Amino acid sequence: TSCGPSCIKITGGGALAYAAKEQPSTILLANDMTLHTSVNMNPGGGLITIKSKDPSQPVTLSGGWSGDTAEFGVRIFSISPGAQVTIEDVHIENGRPPVGEGGCVAVRGANTHVAFKNVHFEKCSTESNGGAIAITSGATVTLDAGSVTMADNSAAAEGDDIYISSADLTCATQLQRHERRCRPSVGARHV
Repeated sequence: TSCGPSCIKITGGGALAYAAKEQPSTILLANDMTLHTSVNMNPGGGLITIKSKDPSQPVTLSGGWSGDTAEFGVRIFSISPGAQVTIEDVHIENGRPPVGEGGCVAVRGANTHVAFKNVHFEKCSTESNGGAIAITSGATVTLDAGSVTMADNSAAAEGDDIYISSADLTCATQLQRHERRCRPSVGARHV
């Protein structure tokens, strides 16, 4: 069945997938949401923007993790190779997948470009690398660092906030946590 110009569907493995049929595509969020499955962004190279319907009222996207290290929630976004995604005016929190890098967001693959603007990451965790965000395998992420904040994120391995491996991270200004500088990476790094 058809679901209009854009489609959100549950795939066979239980993952929520978004495929934009018209480009560019915008998803406007009006209410806070607790996700029980990760959103896989794989638009086939088209631009997708995810943002709050009212920029003065950022919505919260939660992975449902309670904070108990014996429990898990879900990763909020898994962004696949070839995707071009902008995420703005949201709070992303309580992501903790049972496996894999990126507690709240995993960005993978060449020709994958993700931009974050006015986004707050809080209480994102992983048993691997990248408590809040893992950027790997040739992906490029841009942070409007004057408006991207991090709080109480953790990783069992490297990068409580951000883990970068064979990928690029660009920041417009300074990342607002412990006054660390955001810089392009070569090889594996964590900030």
